[in-house]
Amino acid sequence: MKGQLVWMTEPMKFEIREYDLPKVEPEAVLLEVLQTNVCGSDLHIAKGDMPHLCNGGIGHEMVGRVIEMGDRRQTDSAGNPLKVGDRVVPCYLVTCNN
Repeated sequence: MKGQLVWMTEPMKFEIREYDLPKVEPEAVLLEVLQTNVCGSDLHIAKGDMPHLCNGGIGHEMVGRVIEMGDRRQTDSAGNPLKVGDRVVPCYLVTCNN
């Protein structure tokens, strides 16, 4: 199976790249992106306002669907049951485990 992402090659220049999906580690979850949001930081990065981030995949706000789970993963980070097909909203900024 292949995945795709939008890659910024330099500020305001983007291309779609295809890649092999990673092997799912025992406690990991592989998600299919269903919908994304453009965050203010994405706009600053795209315009080149953050010179230390001048290329790469940008974007971090999304809704996804679980397409594969590691054999030791049974719950989400809050302890709720999780299964293939579930829709999730990943937390992209975690400051503690509370």
